[in-house]
Amino acid sequence: MNEIKITSPVGSGTSFLRTIIEDNIECESVMGTHQYEGHSTENQVFILRNPKDTIASSAERHLKASKDKFVTDHIEIEDTDSFNNIIQHLINKYKTFILNVEDKENIFLITFEFLTTQTNKCVLEIAKRFNLTLKPAPAIDGSYDYDMSQLAILSLLGAGMQNRVPRGPKSEEREIIDSLVEANPMMEELNVLYLELLNKLQSTENML
Repeated sequence: MNEIKITSPVGSGTSFLRTIIEDNIECESVMGTHQYEGHSTENQVFILRNPKDTIASSAERHLKASKDKFVTDHIEIEDTDSFNNIIQHLINKYKTFILNVEDKENIFLITFEFLTTQTNKCVLEIAKRFNLTLKPAPAIDGSYDYDMSQLAILSLLGAGMQNRVPRGPKSEEREIIDSLVEANPMMEELNVLYLELLNKLQSTENML
């Protein structure tokens, strides 16, 4: 079976993308290790999300209250030293991605905004990029429903995925994590790199 690997930093929207791909495209979607895999020749999708939200979302999974089953070192929010160490590690990983993902024939770059606000078009472009077939959608005539709304797509994810879809107001703990991320001296450089790549990708996505 055809396969797409999603190789993006943790907190980029990878679980959401995996579900959307598998629900709509005739292929298997594999979660990468959240490490840069540019050396691989596999078909890959990289999601560009702004560094603050990406890093904070990933760091938040280490929060004791998050109960993320993939994290084994849950810590209390008061332990800012531990969170700062986690944040620094995540920043380094993000920088590795953003400096290396461009101009790789087998890596399709998309923005987080394109994924979450133009999900149907995003699905179509991924299928087109890798010459894959769309699954029949539950439409009356059995064809793909090009006009399915974003809310309808999100509703298909089910209760088990609710911690991976856009949420409401941030918790007090998340606000603290956001502040720690913003205070890291490397964030200024990371934001510059992010905006440079974002502008390139959005110019392309606006023409689709």
